[in-house]
Amino acid sequence: MRCGLDVFPKFLLILLFGGFFSLYRPAVFAQANFNITPLGNHRPLSGKDYGDVWGEDNIACLGIWLGYSSSSTPYGVGIYDISDPTEPTLLSTYLAASASHNQFEQGVVRNKIGYFASWSGGGVHIVSLTNPSSPQTLSIINTASNGFSRVHTMFLERDFLYEAAHVNNEQRVKIFDVSNPFAPIFLQDVVTTNTYKVHQITAAQKGANTILYTSGWGNGGSLLGQTDMWDVTNVGTEPAQWLGRIFSGFSSHSSWPTPDGNSLVVCRETTGGEVRIYDISNPAAPTLQSEISPASMGLEADLPHNPVIVGNLLFVSWFQKGIQIFDITDRTKPVRIGSYDTYPNPRSANFQGNWGVYPLLGLNKVLLSDIQTGLWVVDASGILTGTNNYAPLLVQSPAGQTVAQGTSVTFTPVITGSLLNYQWKLNGTNVSGATASSYTIPFAQPFHSGNYTVAATNASGAVTSVSASLSVSVHASAPVITAQPDPVSVYPEQSANFSVAISGEAPFFYQWRFQGTDIPNETNATFIIPSVQTTQVGNYSVLVTNSFGGVTSSNALLSIIDSPYISAVVAHPGLQSAIISWNTTLPTDAKVDFGPMEQGSITGTSPRDTVLSTNHSVLLTGLQPGTTYNYQVVSRAGGTNFLSGVYQFTTFSAEPIIVDNADITKVSFVGSWTSSTNVKTYYGSNYRWASTISVALPPDRTATFTPHLPVSGNYDVDAWYAASPDDRATNAPFTISYNGGNTVVRMNQKINGGQWNSLATQLPFSSGTSGFVQLGNNAFGGNVVIADAVRFTYTPNQEFPSNGTVPAWWSEFYFETPIDPSIDHDGDGFTTGQEYILGTSPTSTNHGLNVRVFRSGGTANVIFHPMHADRTYTLQQRSDLTGSTWQTVEIESSPAGPDGDGVFSLELNSATQNFYRISVELSPTSPAHNRTSGERRMFVGAFEEPGCGPTRIYAQ
Repeated sequence: MRCGLDVFPKFLLILLFGGFFSLYRPAVFAQANFNITPLGNHRPLSGKDYGDVWGEDNIACLGIWLGYSSSSTPYGVGIYDISDPTEPTLLSTYLAASASHNQFEQGVVRNKIGYFASWSGGGVHIVSLTNPSSPQTLSIINTASNGFSRVHTMFLERDFLYEAAHVNNEQRVKIFDVSNPFAPIFLQDVVTTNTYKVHQITAAQKGANTILYTSGWGNGGSLLGQTDMWDVTNVGTEPAQWLGRIFSGFSSHSSWPTPDGNSLVVCRETTGGEVRIYDISNPAAPTLQSEISPASMGLEADLPHNPVIVGNLLFVSWFQKGIQIFDITDRTKPVRIGSYDTYPNPRSANFQGNWGVYPLLGLNKVLLSDIQTGLWVVDASGILTGTNNYAPLLVQSPAGQTVAQGTSVTFTPVITGSLLNYQWKLNGTNVSGATASSYTIPFAQPFHSGNYTVAATNASGAVTSVSASLSVSVHASAPVITAQPDPVSVYPEQSANFSVAISGEAPFFYQWRFQGTDIPNETNATFIIPSVQTTQVGNYSVLVTNSFGGVTSSNALLSIIDSPYISAVVAHPGLQSAIISWNTTLPTDAKVDFGPMEQGSITGTSPRDTVLSTNHSVLLTGLQPGTTYNYQVVSRAGGTNFLSGVYQFTTFSAEPIIVDNADITKVSFVGSWTSSTNVKTYYGSNYRWASTISVALPPDRTATFTPHLPVSGNYDVDAWYAASPDDRATNAPFTISYNGGNTVVRMNQKINGGQWNSLATQLPFSSGTSGFVQLGNNAFGGNVVIADAVRFTYTPNQEFPSNGTVPAWWSEFYFETPIDPSIDHDGDGFTTGQEYILGTSPTSTNHGLNVRVFRSGGTANVIFHPMHADRTYTLQQRSDLTGSTWQTVEIESSPAGPDGDGVFSLELNSATQNFYRISVELSPTSPAHNRTSGERRMFVGAFEEPGCGPTRIYAQ
């Protein structure tokens, strides 16, 4: 049987009952109603079996299957007013002239015209419902007009009506033009093949084409049930073009395409029949995407009837199962999101319950028809909000496996639904602890062999998978690990125990290893560390051997966990430094122990911050770029040390970032650019050129080089190109977009080829991909511009004096001879030129710019040393070290006392938490300033650098 509705604007479906099978089976499955609320129900007459339902606006129509020709109470189509969905009102009943023709199982209303199909010989009645209380016949399509008298299914698409008879050996689909409902015109037949009889038909647009889907019932023997696809775009003027078929099986009842036309839902009307979703993007080679059956919903084996799709929602009227709604956004993993059973009584025949569904009036007014109880109006809007109520749906059962002893085995079903509870079973018995969505046996042994199933349950339903058989074969008697060593996490100085379980031929010989190296004298099945130290953190494994072979266990990580007094340990690495922050539950001092991870130990330590606080931030300096470090925070209160676990961070690499034109993930081209290797001084594998246009015009060809920068900061930018004196432009325009602006640099590409040429130095860039360099073709002096490669080099010595010199008297005072100001002579992280601007000693690590903070109530004093009269000091802040930027604090420094200290006084809000640093600039009045136009001799100690901050301040 098949009933349907208009899912597409101009598409209407009419389907009628297609056969009766007397199969009896008691109901043994319970069904939960969820996310659907009944509003109203009306049964016109007792003693009759009703058919499909369809509607328009506030009109609903209810068809009939059996009992239509009773002389005392004939019934054809009941026409209802559903303006109040809680009280459907029967306005009239449409009857054929002959009561024997009243079997109007299903129909459609469009523009107040009804199309009612009779499977009892009355043809198709076209009826005016302008006054639904008094329907008027406009015309009838039957054998006299070259149609069928017995019409089981039809579909209205554009102004074309398609009809099928669903009688034995009738394989035609007839098509009529019904643009004039008073005078339908026969157009053509579509003759299907190998179908025995055509049941349901659906027509829908796919792009610019119209596709007809025909459900061939089959005969259960040589004629297989199949669903055919036809191109009927030019119906009436060209024959239908056959596109392909799906061998959907005997009792292929109905189908419905998704709105994009790339998938087709097919129902088989048979006991326990399935609803299948096929990929038909290539109609000549359809593939199965997923399958829904009563068993996959955990319900009894009833018959599915009619599928209807609205957007990503699939509605299926499922007889005794009622209405079932699925979300098919992912067509390989449908989700069962709503259910309502209109026939909760025990099952006593195949055809009972929900016949049809019409959801086109809105989710809050979905029409249902029930064979026994007539018209229903339900509210299904709960499917959009009741996301925690979605019932389990078994999409795919776990697969059986045959493995060798000791192999890892994982069973992974696909089950959709909300808040599911799982229980795995072996041979019908619960597996203890196996309550996850998948089940893994790390080292399968013969006793694991058997049949595995999984049950998934929630308040809306329960499903159980098909059993998956596991067979474990036994091979040689070499050692097999049956229980791997487990990872261990302990507090510092606690004991740690590792063990391994083995099967095979004894005796066994053990050798425990740390980080892949044998541990002397540790040759038992268990290994104990009595008091764990930070140097013992890492991976432990064991080699087990016997006379037949050997096996090495997986790594078991030994880790130290944070003291319960410590939390939120975070590292913010820079190029040669890192800031470590953490919280404590009570006021403590703070320090950090650290060391390169490759050395396998923690060898360095920071100075101890003796200020007692619950929020801590420690700066580590003198680190190597691009290096991974272990670290552990240490907080002390009252003589007791509180230790964190051992963590890792990696400093940024100082390697330049080169973006080559051949890297299409980082370089984009607009307009025509030609690849070439003619001039051999190119970088990488080639270069690209573009013809020039006038400099007065905007470029119509551009090459954009976009790096992925690991850290915010200043970068030098250089360009590489293959130069030539013949045709290169003398002023190729490179636009550099950085954090704070854009600058255009024009470069003579006739000279200096085959090398890096500076475009700009120490421009600020943000981390990520916001900055770029773009080469345009609006240039002169040659015919082409060359796009080859661009280099970005991080410059940690930010804002180094632009003239690169220091006064001779200052150099002679410290070194007695001229020196290179770009060298860090005392190894404190600052070059000699920077120390001149800071006013600190370039020959002593104990004489640097020192910053400290004293807090009192809502005030914080940032005190620094030394403070010089001929320098300007600026305080800068940022809220974090990753997403924000440095902002100047609009306050001035003042001397803190006669000892050369300076101070910034801050008013703090109760919730503020900032990082601070100090910028130092030679004052313009300084005799040594030597300021030139456009130059600014200044050094800002960025957070990657030691000495100048940042210091974190908390309001207490």
